[in-house]
Amino acid sequence: MRRALEEAARVKLRGGMTGSDLAKLLLKQAGIPEVSVGPRAGYFPNHYDPKRQRITLSESVLKGSHAAAAGAVAHEVGHAMQHAAGYAGFIARHNAVRLCLILTPLVPLPFLALIILKWMTAVIALGCCAIAWTALMAVNLSTIGAEIDASRRGLELLEKSRALRGEEEESAAASAAWASAATYVGGFFTSIFWLLYHAMPTLGNRR
Repeated sequence: MRRALEEAARVKLRGGMTGSDLAKLLLKQAGIPEVSVGPRAGYFPNHYDPKRQRITLSESVLKGSHAAAAGAVAHEVGHAMQHAAGYAGFIARHNAVRLCLILTPLVPLPFLALIILKWMTAVIALGCCAIAWTALMAVNLSTIGAEIDASRRGLELLEKSRALRGEEEESAAASAAWASAATYVGGFFTSIFWLLYHAMPTLGNRR
């Protein structure tokens, strides 16, 4: 995913539009000009906030004039389009992400309790962590459909806008958009890795 974004960032947009310019253009063409665009705020580098109806972008995307910015913008505009259309997958995805943010810092707590307070057995600690990590994996898995749909919507709109010039720009922007959609796929496999990483030593000590 990172490699696709880095390669797309090297493809400059001949039209000279920045991510901010492109986002406003696509939102207008999508019929949702009320959605605002601004710099990153909070945890996510590029994010659509349905409550504030605002797309926040990292500085490299907001001010960048390259295919990576175009792809990232298309993906986030796709989420805004989902919200405007009342797409059920987006609502589920939004709730899932909020749950993920709550669960993530709680996962290590059983192990901390085991080490510091010594009131929890290793098996119980492992069980609690397994439940939390399973929930995280389910959250990441449940968002994949909405992420793919957001990139599809955004790329279709980007193509209709004719903001990009040439096959190279279009191909690189598409790669960046699909890389943005794959973020939660990576999160899913990362959750599996950390579950196994913590589980194997504990299970091995019980033999």
